[in-house]
Amino acid sequence: MVVFRVDKEKNILFMSITGIVPKDKMLDSIELFAKKCTELKEYFTIINDMSLLKISSDHDFDILSKTTFMMKEKFLIGKIIRIIGTNHSYEIKLKHFDAHYHMENIFYVSNKKSAFETLYKL
Repeated sequence: MVVFRVDKEKNILFMSITGIVPKDKMLDSIELFAKKCTELKEYFTIINDMSLLKISSDHDFDILSKTTFMMKEKFLIGKIIRIIGTNHSYEIKLKHFDAHYHMENIFYVSNKKSAFETLYKL
């Protein structure tokens, strides 16, 4: 399941992905992602909670990074903070695919508190 919340005042898109996102729902989620991005000003921040996400293959990591890359190309996104929980193998794989798409300004944290600390340090 993918849930979005927009904070226009702080210029933040909150995105929470839990469980397994079915392949047939992925396009709908990407379209909603793009729609939510249009509600924010340039150089907005994405805080993406992936701590309860279940990814089963490298292909899924690639899709996630590729989608993020496409959104960064289409919209002026300032930074992305990914909350990954304690699953450091997800961090390793995501960093690999993010590097493949030459993405910068992506930060990895373990919880929401760290996400906000990272946001306000930058």
